[in-house]
Amino acid sequence: MIDWPRSYSCNDSKITVLDRFDQILGTMINDSVTQATGAHDEPDATKFATKEASLSSSIKLYCLVQCTPDISSYDCDKCLRGLIANIPFSCSGKQGAMALTPNCNFRCEAYQFYRNLAMPPPRSAIDKDIIDEAGKNRISSLTIIAIVTPIAVSMVLLAMVYCLLRMSARKKSPMEEENGNEQFLFISLVVRVALI
Repeated sequence: MIDWPRSYSCNDSKITVLDRFDQILGTMINDSVTQATGAHDEPDATKFATKEASLSSSIKLYCLVQCTPDISSYDCDKCLRGLIANIPFSCSGKQGAMALTPNCNFRCEAYQFYRNLAMPPPRSAIDKDIIDEAGKNRISSLTIIAIVTPIAVSMVLLAMVYCLLRMSARKKSPMEEENGNEQFLFISLVVRVALI
């Protein structure tokens, strides 16, 4: 986990409703960190959370915490809580604050600074099994194709070479017979001459 360098920034506007601000903000931050780090280190788990709470009828607080997916839930919790604990006191009573490290970030504002998109439902174990099984079948099919294709091409090439060699052997055969007849004729002439 990388927790340095850290960057802090405060909103310049002051909050007008201070009576419940610290209590609501503390609860929001704690709930957000708990939700973000409750992912139990699943590889596709997103370690982030957003919360909103009303300070008054006209003022709402919006909070976002997030960690990179490469760190564990434990390290995410440690990073976020350490980051939030070190927010400068100069941000106290302000409408917002932001803190960043390479592995985690926190932001809280009196306006909505993020888009609220509906999250897709988590995949069930059955869906994962179907996807994994389909992925395995695809991999094995690709493996079979990768093995069979070169073998088939090699066999076709070998058959072509064999046919070419047979054809060239047939072409040589009549000549060898002619040369053989001439040789036989020459030997028989030599024998006849010797007998004379």
